[in-house]
Amino acid sequence: MSLELTLIILAVGVVLTAFSNWKSRQEYLPGELPLLPYNGLQFVGMIIVFVTIAHLITIYTGKPFTGRMG
Repeated sequence: MSLELTLIILAVGVVLTAFSNWKSRQEYLPGELPLLPYNGLQFVGMIIVFVTIAHLITIYTGKPFTGRMG
């Protein structure tokens, strides 16, 4: 993946996380269920952010991310 595409995906993950956090903190109205599970969407957004940050590190260093097992 190119650097530009990685940064776009990172921005999408940050926006998804921020939007989900904002929506999950809104006041709960009894009898009205939320349309989407915002806590789950926030978790997905955080995974996207962490994976793209790891990918940015591999792009900048030139060394593939191997994890803890080497």
